[in-house]
Amino acid sequence: MGWIENKLARTREYNKENYEQIVMRVPKGVKEKIKAAAEAAGKSMTSYIMEAVEEKIGRG
Repeated sequence: MGWIENKLARTREYNKENYEQIVMRVPKGVKEKIKAAAEAAGKSMTSYIMEAVEEKIGRG
């Protein structure tokens, strides 16, 4: 196994130990609205959504 494969394996293991995944389905067109709003705010879609969630649950 080369160094790239080792790095990928370590990254996968780290992510498995430290993160959870949420799959979200939205009506057609909503993804583009979120993407545009995130870009306007200078953020990724993930960070934009996480900021909104944290604000909603009182961590923001």
